[in-house]
This record gives sequence, structure tokens and C-alpha cells, in this order.
Amino acid sequence: MDNNPNIKKLIDFILSKEGQYLVEESGYTFIK
Repeated sequence: MDNNPNIKKLIDFILSKEGQYLVEESGYTFIK
């Protein structure tokens, strides 16, 4: 993975509680 700030922002969001909620709601299970 590169150090693209947009990628980092996306990762930070996905790892946040809000991001995890959205991931669960959409049925993806790559966060355990």
C-alpha cells in the first residue's frame, strides 16, 4: 500500500466505529 493521504483517510474511516458499522450493514466481513 502506498502513502496516498486519501487511502489513509479511507483506512482510518473504515477502522473507526462508524466505518465498521457501515461495513457490517453492507454485509462485508473483512473487519473481524
